[in-house]
Amino acid sequence: MITENKQPLFEKLFYLYDRRLIQKHFSAVHMHNNSIYTDDAALFYVNHSNWWDGLLIYFLNKYWFRHPGYVMMDEEGLREFPFFRRLGAYSVDRSSRRDIIDALRYTEDKLVNGHHVWLFPQGAETHADQFPITLQPGISYLLPG
Repeated sequence: MITENKQPLFEKLFYLYDRRLIQKHFSAVHMHNNSIYTDDAALFYVNHSNWWDGLLIYFLNKYWFRHPGYVMMDEEGLREFPFFRRLGAYSVDRSSRRDIIDALRYTEDKLVNGHHVWLFPQGAETHADQFPITLQPGISYLLPG
């Protein structure tokens, strides 16, 4: 498992870059249900249908929530794009049972410490029209009860 290595200056610069990309490619970004705003720990379970997902999540977490956010990412992807570690990404190697357990415990620790954690249940970028949707196990470990 590769842990995150947040770097505040890098985050600020990336946020400016990310915001500019979103302004250039989208006419607007709307939050229709602002009742999900929370200063408490939160686990966001979101689908991953294109490469914009991570950029929009990062933007929303910085602009709307203004709360420390982390994302679990496939280890191969994090090795390919290591700069995501500086933004709060940590890895999971789904081929290793031990690594899966470590990543889930790491996620649990982030939640216990009041952070926001974003998980992509499909485990990979999957087109929105693809059915049936296949979800990776593991979320039940993080849910109470």
